[in-house]
Amino acid sequence: MAQSERNAVIKFNELFMKHFISVSLFLFIILSVFINNGLKAQTNNGRYKREMKKFMKFIRKSEFERYPVLEINNYLCNKGLFNGIILFGTGVYGLSNEEKSALQKAIYTDTTKYYINKHLMKNIQFVSENENYYYRLSKPIFLRNFSLCVFSFMSVVKPDESQEWTYMYKKEKGKWSKLLVMGKILSY
Repeated sequence: MAQSERNAVIKFNELFMKHFISVSLFLFIILSVFINNGLKAQTNNGRYKREMKKFMKFIRKSEFERYPVLEINNYLCNKGLFNGIILFGTGVYGLSNEEKSALQKAIYTDTTKYYINKHLMKNIQFVSENENYYYRLSKPIFLRNFSLCVFSFMSVVKPDESQEWTYMYKKEKGKWSKLLVMGKILSY
């Protein structure tokens, strides 16, 4: 092999290794970001599920205690709820602009259904939307590191009467309590 051919092979190998290292580093960084975000999402998702279960038990005791058996859809979903919500200003329990944006995003873009089982709340009966009377429940929307929660529920009375309530709840010393009404639409 001639000297010029050897030099060409050496340059090719050097270029190949330089690009291989750059591409490998780039792929490593991208993969690390995806893995980190995936672990973070799993951690947040696990915490959300734990907090949601505690909150739903509180809701069963506080909002629906007068019902020996509560008839509900077998899922939690934000779609079609949170009508007439009032996003109020700043202060101790007023929402910051970032919190308002996060709340609006959860209300209007998260329309997925979270299917529940009978262990989430006591004395519930799942009914279909063909029934004449039942409750629809939203997914709890947590703010401020799970210390505030916005929750909406609707009593569906067919043929055409419904009532919906949206409240903000606060958690202090590990206990939930109702803080204020955020919206209410009657008979629409």
